[in-house]
Amino acid sequence: MIRRRSSQRRRRVRSRAGRRHLHTYTFTELASPHRTEVVISIRSRLDAIASLGEAARSARKRLPGAAVTDIRSVLAPRATPHLDALCRKHTGFRSFLALLTAAGGYRPSIRLDLSGSEGRTLARAYDAWQARWGDRRRACLWPAP
Repeated sequence: MIRRRSSQRRRRVRSRAGRRHLHTYTFTELASPHRTEVVISIRSRLDAIASLGEAARSARKRLPGAAVTDIRSVLAPRATPHLDALCRKHTGFRSFLALLTAAGGYRPSIRLDLSGSEGRTLARAYDAWQARWGDRRRACLWPAP
């Protein structure tokens, strides 16, 4: 029997099943002529269908007659306190995750003359996450760099 040295020990590998996903549900009030939307994001280890009930309860509090019109599931980003602070400072969103999952095809317009290098950092992070998720939205930088 061969014994392994401590430097040759096996490393534990986390299975993908245990990783958290971000499920983004879009609910639309179909009876309204304005087609009001609400977006609910849930981080979960469960699949999107298993988390749908929780999302629907949350959506009905805001929009009583809403029906689910879109579901997206991606790997959830890790906590980003620095980007969250930049979002609160330079945008109307309270977190970077809220900016990433904004409803209605929203993409941020970041004024570099006001936000400077912090705005550029926020735009690059936004673009990188959207590309990773396969979303075509990108931040609009103004004035053009």
